[in-house]
Amino acid sequence: MAQTVEIRRIHAIGRIAAGDPGTAKGSCVRSRRTGFVVAVALGGALVAGCTGGGESPPGTTSATSTSSSASTTSAPSSSTTGTPSSTSATVAVPPAASKKTPEGAEAFARFYTESMDAAMVAGSSAEITALSLRSCNACTRLIKVVDERAAKGQHQEKRSFTLGASQLDPSSSNTRPIVEVLVTNAGGRIVDQEGVTVSKLGEERLNFRHTLAWRDGWRVEKSELIR
Repeated sequence: MAQTVEIRRIHAIGRIAAGDPGTAKGSCVRSRRTGFVVAVALGGALVAGCTGGGESPPGTTSATSTSSSASTTSAPSSSTTGTPSSTSATVAVPPAASKKTPEGAEAFARFYTESMDAAMVAGSSAEITALSLRSCNACTRLIKVVDERAAKGQHQEKRSFTLGASQLDPSSSNTRPIVEVLVTNAGGRIVDQEGVTVSKLGEERLNFRHTLAWRDGWRVEKSELIR
């Protein structure tokens, strides 16, 4: 089944209506789920439901409030994470995505989108779990897809997202900012532990709309795939 079809299916189940990864210090988010073994290779990133993966070392940064609600637009850029366990995951959020500002919200939405891609490659839902709220139905569906594949020893072969422009919806509020992120999905393969192809993924241009909420840091409250 093509990846894009799967993405639409997951968002539909989750009541769909239709930046840059950091390498320095960032705020750490601890996963609310304790039932996952985090894959050692946190290098990959994908889509599917709640539509981060970063390799940034843990750090700390303080969030600041803002009164600005202006829309911002980012230039196109290239994109950059189970099984039961008692381990909790800590996610290093890039400094730019840790600020309680419109720009911070946009940066976080881009980071989360990259983390979706990374989760599918790493075969671990721990990071996207930490970055989203339980109210995000599409996020929950993505987590389920990642976990079910991991239980079968399957994962996406390599990352397929290249992020394009993103924009904060100027009509959204400071407390519930809505950010749209354009993505070029190159497609690829789902493989098993032996590297044997399980299914192939199609190419597609995608437009994700993430609604965020501040919970000692930004979290995805709702995610939609816009056509």
